[in-house]
Amino acid sequence: MESRFNCFRKDRDWHPGEGDLLLHLDGEQTSRKAARIRMHLEACWACRVKAEKTGQTISSFMDYRNRILLPNLPSPAKHTGRFESKLHALVMQTQANLPSWPARLAEIRGFSERIFHAPLMAVGVAVVLVLSLAAGVSYLWSPTVNAQQLLDRSSAIEEAHDNNPNVVQHRSLRLEKRRYSDKQLLLRRRIDVWHSGARGVTARRVYDDSGKLVAGEWSESNGSSAVYKRGAKTEISTHGEIAHKVLDSPDDLWEYDLSAKSFEGIAGEVAQERVDKQGNNYVVHYEPKDKSGDSRLLSAALTVRKDDFRAVALELTVQEDTGVTVGPGTPVVYSIVEASFAQQPALEVNPQVFLADAEFLASPSLQQGDVTADLQIETTYLLDRAGATLGQEVTVTAGADHKLHIDGVLATESRRAQIVKILAPVRHNPATVINLITVAEAMQRKRAEPVVVAKTDTQTERASIPLYDQLNRYFKAQAAPGSSDDVPAKIQQLSEQILEDSSEAMRHAWVLKRLASTLPPKEIGSLSQTTHKEYLCMAAAHAQAVSKLTGKLRLELAPILFPNGVSPETAGEGSSSDPTDLTLAVQQLFETASRNDAAIQSSFSVTTGQAAEGAVKVQEIQNLLLQTERLSKWLSQAASVSDCDQDSPR
Repeated sequence: MESRFNCFRKDRDWHPGEGDLLLHLDGEQTSRKAARIRMHLEACWACRVKAEKTGQTISSFMDYRNRILLPNLPSPAKHTGRFESKLHALVMQTQANLPSWPARLAEIRGFSERIFHAPLMAVGVAVVLVLSLAAGVSYLWSPTVNAQQLLDRSSAIEEAHDNNPNVVQHRSLRLEKRRYSDKQLLLRRRIDVWHSGARGVTARRVYDDSGKLVAGEWSESNGSSAVYKRGAKTEISTHGEIAHKVLDSPDDLWEYDLSAKSFEGIAGEVAQERVDKQGNNYVVHYEPKDKSGDSRLLSAALTVRKDDFRAVALELTVQEDTGVTVGPGTPVVYSIVEASFAQQPALEVNPQVFLADAEFLASPSLQQGDVTADLQIETTYLLDRAGATLGQEVTVTAGADHKLHIDGVLATESRRAQIVKILAPVRHNPATVINLITVAEAMQRKRAEPVVVAKTDTQTERASIPLYDQLNRYFKAQAAPGSSDDVPAKIQQLSEQILEDSSEAMRHAWVLKRLASTLPPKEIGSLSQTTHKEYLCMAAAHAQAVSKLTGKLRLELAPILFPNGVSPETAGEGSSSDPTDLTLAVQQLFETASRNDAAIQSSFSVTTGQAAEGAVKVQEIQNLLLQTERLSKWLSQAASVSDCDQDSPR
């Protein structure tokens, strides 16, 4: 993939030479090369202007030749007509083997030689050459432009325009998404933006290719914005976070303010980045120095007009996130280009352009006090950070009364106070019903019941674990000759640790199962950006905990139960049946972890009597440990997002 990307970069930086441009203007290039030059001229201001100037220069010279040079040439000497006729015939004879531009250049040289015999004509040609040379030097040479200074100046001018109370700005933008390898168009949108300097509000509408309104955003002067998308719930957010949102979800680029200030939010420190001059524009190029991090941004380029320092185009090359594939996705190119810009007197603009469209406002919404998917996930996330989801210390369920019920029995009063404090962001929501009690309060509410004391067998010497013989042989082999190591104590200590680690891994698997069953898969995609990120953070953290604990179990048991290593059948099991989405991965992980925990519990728990079937569990434990570890690693990578709270879960 790196080589493909470098190839794309190399082709993008290619510029046709003067000879190629001359042949292209004369229509003598091959069809393939002509198409390549034509596509390049459409995207490169510098070469397009250069081609135009070349054509203008040739046109001016031919006009000067016909109007001034030829009428002032001395009359041809006698008997030269025969020579010129023969020369013309010779030229016509070899015309098919010579390209037209070399022939024209030869003709120009011939005229120049004849012109220089006339002093006045030589002076005229010298003046023309000097002027052409001066124009070329002026075109090719320009002082070095600092990226940070350019963006600062552009931001200052844009801010002055945005705060002008006398005008309303109206911009039309074109958004496109293309696959970078073959430039295939994947998405096209038209964006209509209105901004009022007096009110400080912005209305942004997005239309598809058929002209249908598909999304919109209405931003207030305080920075808050309401985002409407067809078929989704209204999202209230802070518009200042759009830079990070674009990098996480580039399809939301339509919310981006095409400005120097917003570009700095994406690129960060750009003082050392390259600035190119392309015709009447400056282009600021940015590339992350470290492309191995969580950011999917590969490069960014902002185009700024020279005459008014207004940002008119943005191009982002990013690794597309497929949502299920682990590792980098396919590189795609997003571009947003200004199609038109106008400033109108504020009094002449219809105020209706700043009101949300009726089709968005008329979309069905939940009644006040009803539970939402975002509220349920946000509440679960708050409890998960405090470790209250492990072992179902506190449960979160959506009731038939359309309320979110938060129930729990806490060990102490201080623990309850801690949970109540953590729930502060949702505690006053009318859709939440909180019922948290302590163990002491629960005991007081429960009626006294007779306690049945089970009789224990006094012959404890018969109590053992099914895998006692394997453990006994291992620890005796590890002990030094004549050593007085307490082998039964070591067996008991290891067994208790194995059981605790397995139970802990199962508690994390239960959290994953409850999290996956909280919402149907189709509703997960409709979560707000912040809540969806919290959902993925919880899934990744608990899957990582399962992976860590399962790996620890495998390392502890490997020298005891399977010292010969992993069998080929076990190593290859499941390698070609990886899940394709998070919900399926959680389901498979929970089933495998449950079977693994059951096998470990039955093999290491103390039982009475002999445990002759203990050896049968060894191969099963080995298989299940490897499967659980593989699935949990896949899930933790697939759900991984940046900036997750490292303290979650406990």
